[in-house]
Amino acid sequence: MSKDIPILLININTTSNITAFQSIPISLGYIAAYLKINGFNSHILDDLEDNTLRLGELKQFISKHHPILVGFSAYQANIERIRLYAKYIKSIDSKIKVIIGGPQATFMPTDGLLDLKYVDIICRSEGEGVMLDVARSLCNNHSLSKVQGISYMEGDALYDTELPKGFEELDKYPSPYLLDIIDLSQKEAAMVITSRGCIYHCIFCYTPRASHFKIRFHSIERVMDEIRYCIKKGVTRFWFADPNFSFSPKRTEKLMDQILRENLKISFWCQTRYDLVNESLLKKMKRAGAATIAYGLESASKPILEGTKKNLDVERLPKVVKLTQSLGIDVELFSIYGLPGETLDDARKT
Repeated sequence: MSKDIPILLININTTSNITAFQSIPISLGYIAAYLKINGFNSHILDDLEDNTLRLGELKQFISKHHPILVGFSAYQANIERIRLYAKYIKSIDSKIKVIIGGPQATFMPTDGLLDLKYVDIICRSEGEGVMLDVARSLCNNHSLSKVQGISYMEGDALYDTELPKGFEELDKYPSPYLLDIIDLSQKEAAMVITSRGCIYHCIFCYTPRASHFKIRFHSIERVMDEIRYCIKKGVTRFWFADPNFSFSPKRTEKLMDQILRENLKISFWCQTRYDLVNESLLKKMKRAGAATIAYGLESASKPILEGTKKNLDVERLPKVVKLTQSLGIDVELFSIYGLPGETLDDARKT
C-alpha cells in the first residue's frame, strides 16, 4: 500500500474563546511534520468555535482522500465531540482506524475502549512516533501488536503494548513551522514549544507523569529558526507553551540574549513557576518582549497548597507579582478550586 495515502488529524477546540485567528494546532502540527519527513502525507482540519467542521466537509474530505487513519487530541471538553466524529467517520468507511491521544487519552483505562465504540486505538506516548508506527502498520497490513505505546481492541480482547522511549534530543522532531505544516497567513500569534516535560510532582497536573518527570529542550538555534520564520510570515506575537518556560534560567537568558542581539521586535506570553524567576531575568525578558507571564497560584491556603505537592511558598508570590508588574509585564495567575481538603474559606482566601 502506498505511503501517499493521507492521514487526517482533526483539531477540536469549540468550548473556549479561542478563534480561528488564534488557534495553533501545535501538537498535531508536530505529528504532521514527523509523518511528512517519513514519507506520509497528512492534513489537519479545524473544528473551532467560529469555524466549525461541518459533517459534509468531513465527508467530502474522506471521499476524496480515503484516509486510513484519523487522529484526535482528546480533552475532557471535546471527548463527546470526538465520539460524534468517530461514529460519523465509521459510517462513511468502517475500515478507517480512529486514534485518540492527549491528556484525556494517555492515562485512560484500556477498557475505556469498550465505551468508546468507534475509537480503535489509544495513544499512550508521544504522538509523533506512535502515529508513524501505526500508519506503517496499517499500510503494510501488519498487526498493531508491534506498535509501541498504544492500547487497542481486537475482537473482544483488549491489548496494551510496551511504551517506547522517544527521543532524548527534542530537535529530532521536525518543526511544523519550518516544514510549512501550519499556515500562519491568517494567524495573529504563533505557539512555540522550546521544551517538553516537567520534573515536579504536582498532584493535579498531567504533564509530569506523561513526561516521566523529565524535561527535554529544543536547541536555542532551533527556537530562533522558528521565531525568524514566523516573523518572515508577518507574525510577531508568540505564545511560549512550555510548562515552565524559565526552568533553566541560564538557558532562558541565552534565548533572550539572542532575541536582543538580533534586535527582533516581538512580544510574548509564557508561563513558569514563581520560584524560577529573579529580577535580573525578568528585566531581560521584558527587554526581549515579555508582555505577560502566567504564574501558578493554585491556592492561597498554605495547607491546601502543600497538599498539592507543588512545593512553593505562597507568601513569596505577591512579591514576585509586584516585581513583575513593576517592570511593565502583565501577570496572569492560575488558580484551582475544589482541591482535596479545600473549604469555602480556603477558596475565598484564594
